[in-house]
Amino acid sequence: MDAAVARIATSPHTGSPCFGAYYWVRLRRFPYLIYYRVVTDSLILVYAVAHARRRPGYWLGRVNRP
Repeated sequence: MDAAVARIATSPHTGSPCFGAYYWVRLRRFPYLIYYRVVTDSLILVYAVAHARRRPGYWLGRVNRP
């Protein structure tokens, strides 16, 4: 988990894009994904750490939609 967060912090736009402005990164040894959004260069919001094959998209309910 720490390595994935460090990758996101150093180069946030290298994650795979999904649902518009959101990105995801897979953890290396476990089947989990980190879903996040880049707000500014110094602010990255993590919305979920989710299992890669269970309840896809459940985290979208956490997003404040305008």
